[in-house]
Amino acid sequence: MVKTRKKWKTVVFEQPLTDHCPILLSIDCAALSTNVSNSKKVVLNYEGINSLLLKETWNDIYLAGDANIAAELFTKKLLEIININKYFIDVRKKYRPLKPWITRGVVKSIVKRDKLHKQVKKSDSKESARKHYLTYRNTCNKIIKDLKKQYYQEQLVKYNKNIRETWKIVKDVCSISSKKGDPQVLLNIICNSPIDSLNVVNTHFASVGGILANNIMSKLNISEHELALKAKLNSTPLHSMAFLPTDPVEKSARHTLLTVESEGIYVLKMTVSSNKQFKATASIEMAAPSGYLSAAIWPLLPFFGVMCGVYIVLCFGWLLVCSLQWRDLLRIQYWIGGVALLGLIESSTYYAVYSAINSSGPRLGPALQRVVGTGVLWGILGGINAWLRLHHKANDSNRDLLLSEVPLSLLDSAICWWVFVSLAHTMRTLQLRRNGKKYGWTRRTGT
Repeated sequence: MVKTRKKWKTVVFEQPLTDHCPILLSIDCAALSTNVSNSKKVVLNYEGINSLLLKETWNDIYLAGDANIAAELFTKKLLEIININKYFIDVRKKYRPLKPWITRGVVKSIVKRDKLHKQVKKSDSKESARKHYLTYRNTCNKIIKDLKKQYYQEQLVKYNKNIRETWKIVKDVCSISSKKGDPQVLLNIICNSPIDSLNVVNTHFASVGGILANNIMSKLNISEHELALKAKLNSTPLHSMAFLPTDPVEKSARHTLLTVESEGIYVLKMTVSSNKQFKATASIEMAAPSGYLSAAIWPLLPFFGVMCGVYIVLCFGWLLVCSLQWRDLLRIQYWIGGVALLGLIESSTYYAVYSAINSSGPRLGPALQRVVGTGVLWGILGGINAWLRLHHKANDSNRDLLLSEVPLSLLDSAICWWVFVSLAHTMRTLQLRRNGKKYGWTRRTGT
C-alpha cells in the first residue's frame, strides 16, 4: 500500500495473451506547498541586543535637527540590531499549526489534550482524571471554534467587495473541493439535428441548480421550507435580494413573489415573453410591518396621537373650570379656550393624515419634493413679510414692505395655478379611466 498526498493516476492494460494485466501507477512529483512561517520559529538573542545597544554612541540621533528624522534613525538602528541578533529554529512537526487561525499555544493545548485522552483510556485511570480531561477538552474545542469563527469573520469583512475571494472563503469553511466534471457526457451526445443537441445541452445547464439543490436537501434530510425558517434574515446587508419560499400565511393573504428585508434603492424589472395575448397585473408595495411610514416619520404618528389626548383633557378641564366660574369669565379666557381648541384640531388633523398614510400609503410620489420646496419657500417669504410688517412705522416709506409682498403674491399665484392645473389633469385622467366615483368626488371638491 502506498500513501501519498500528491496527485496520482492508475492505468490498467488489457492483455489478450494472459490473464495478468499490467498496472501503471503515476505519482505527481510536484512538491507540496508548505507554510514556511509555521515550520520556522524566530528566536531573539537578547544578550547580544543588549550589548550592541550599550556599545552604540547615538551621535547621529543627537545631531539630528528634526524630531521626526531622529525617530526614524532610532527605529532604523533598532531594526538593524534586531535583525543581526535573530535566528530561526525548526519547529517540530507536531507543534506546527495546520490552519491559519491556530496559534502555537493552541497547538500545545491540542497535544496536551491528546495526552490526557491517552491517559484516560487506560483502565486504571481515576474519575478525577476523566473529569479533568473532559473539562480541558471542552475548553480547548471552544477556543478553537472561537478562533476559527473570528478568523473567517475577519476574512469576510476584509474581502467584502471581492467576490472571488469570498467564494474561496465559503468553500474553505464548507470544505468544498473544486472537482471538475467529466465533459464526455455532453460531448458524446448523438442527436439527429444540431437543434436537438443544443436543447440537450441547454436542458443540462438549466437543471444544474435544481439538481444541486435536491442533492443538498437529500444530504441534510430537510425540506426547503424548514431550511428557510432556520435562516436568520435580521442582519441582512443592504442591496441584497433573495427569493424565499412562501409560507402559508402569505399564501392565504396575498401572492407575494419577492420580499425585500432592507431599505434602499431598488430597480424592479418584469419581462413577459409569450406569443399569446394575455393580461398581467403586478402590484408593488413598499411597506414595513408597522405600515407605510418610514422610520424617520413614524414617531410623529404616536406623538400627535398623544397630543390629541392631551388637548382633549385640556379642553375638557378648561371647559369644566369655565362652567364653574361662568359668572366671572373674562374675554381672554375665551381666547385661551379657542387656542386649546385650535391645538386639538391641528393635532387631530396631523394624526389623521399620518394615520391615513401609514394605512394606505403616500399619495404625493415624485411631487413630494416640489411640495416641500414650495412650502419652505412660502414660509421664508411669509416670515420676511411678517417681520417687515411688525417693524414698519406708519410714517415711513413702505417700499421694503411692497418689495416683500411682490414675490409672495407671485408665489401664491403660482401655487394656485399649479393646484388648478393638477386638478384638471387628475379629472381628465379619471374621466378617461371611467372612474365615476372618484371623478365626482374630485369635481365637487374642486368647485
